[in-house]
Amino acid sequence: AQEDYKINQIIKEKDTINFITLSSNYEEKKATILFIQGSRSIPIIFLDNGVKKVNLPFDYKNYLSQFNFVIINRKGTPIISEFELINEVINKPSLEYTKNDNLIYRENQVKKVIKYLRNQNWVDKKRFYIVGHSEGYRVAAKVCEKHGITAIVIIGGDDSNTNAAVLAEY
Repeated sequence: AQEDYKINQIIKEKDTINFITLSSNYEEKKATILFIQGSRSIPIIFLDNGVKKVNLPFDYKNYLSQFNFVIINRKGTPIISEFELINEVINKPSLEYTKNDNLIYRENQVKKVIKYLRNQNWVDKKRFYIVGHSEGYRVAAKVCEKHGITAIVIIGGDDSNTNAAVLAEY
């Protein structure tokens, strides 16, 4: 089966940002959703009995004809991990992860990825959305506040009042 994702890197100022892009067609301009992971050192892709599975809290494959998806990897976390090793990755995060697990670093990481995406022909700049999952909602809110994002979606924020998805137009 053909992979529907690409692993990308931005290397700038002694920092490397890893992220994946998911698309059914990189030749077609589509709305793009940037997904910001929540807390914890969790890989984006799991190998489960040899099958690669993208770790999103919804079935993205149903939407690939309409949207591109982008997921930024948490600094110091492997992009791909065996599913059986997930507890070790989560419970023993790297020093690099711990050092960069803060709002300032994560906001700067997202800003650099947005700048990259806005220069891609397959990204419809007028239909660009951010989804913040769990603790990622804080990063999403901070970025949207400053960068003219079309909409923000919050899924399962860490505030008990934000457990339902919330959409705010910008």
